[in-house]
Amino acid sequence: MHVRGKLRELPGSDGKETVLKKLIRRHDPEYVAVWDSNLSEGYKEKMKAAIVAFEVDVAEWSAKFKLSQNRALQDRLGVMGALEKINSDKAESLIQWMKELGLDKDSPKS
Repeated sequence: MHVRGKLRELPGSDGKETVLKKLIRRHDPEYVAVWDSNLSEGYKEKMKAAIVAFEVDVAEWSAKFKLSQNRALQDRLGVMGALEKINSDKAESLIQWMKELGLDKDSPKS
């Protein structure tokens, strides 16, 4: 995923604290209690001093699909075979999409 937009730094300790708490809650919820009560304010301030927090006002999104389309046919078929072993609706949908793109053939569609 690529985004383009205006970057805005979140200055100061409070802006960094807000970003850190959101990230911790999302990616490591067990660490919330550690951050909130087990770390000294001095330690947290030293950590935050080394962080540049920012937001992006996104103006444009672009995505690239990584479906092994740049790989040899044998590799692509191996990916599809591995997906078949997963035995899920999502994996099957992905296999079908890869076939629609011609990735199960020697010359995939451009």
